[in-house]
Amino acid sequence: MPSEIVNAEKQEIMANLINTAQKEVYIISDDLNEVTSSLRVSEALERKANIQGYVEKHSRVGQELCLVGKYREAIIELEKVRDAVEQFENQRKFHDLLSTLYNNLGFCYLRFGDYNRSKLCLEQALYFNPKRVFVHNNLGEVYEGRGEPESAIGEYKKELQNNPNHPTAIQSLERLQNHK
Repeated sequence: MPSEIVNAEKQEIMANLINTAQKEVYIISDDLNEVTSSLRVSEALERKANIQGYVEKHSRVGQELCLVGKYREAIIELEKVRDAVEQFENQRKFHDLLSTLYNNLGFCYLRFGDYNRSKLCLEQALYFNPKRVFVHNNLGEVYEGRGEPESAIGEYKKELQNNPNHPTAIQSLERLQNHK
């Protein structure tokens, strides 16, 4: 097969993959917007409840009721604490999931060349998990793509604080610092 035909086939396959990936990115983006809206409602409820104060209060009440022999009431109070802690733990897991999803979405936008959408998604990833690995590296690439080397250097340095052996961040940081 002549190399021109092979290259044309490769380009067609790549174009189809990019088109499919873009459609998936838009679907994921819409889904994430819905999830984020419901998460913000959930966060407002969490703040209103003040989980730590709630747990302390109901644990103390449950313990006091138990000490005076009111076991049924004590169980009700302590079960409230258990439920609140479980709900809080589920929200933390949900935050990690959203951070991962926004990082992946931001990475797809980055590879697609949409630096503005990529930056927005990656910032959301950091909102849900400020220590998420790879996000700062991806933001560094966004800033490089936007022609902002100083901002890129700052992001690569942050990535190395969270993930000291990240080879891409190390190489990118060295490359940018050597071109100053």
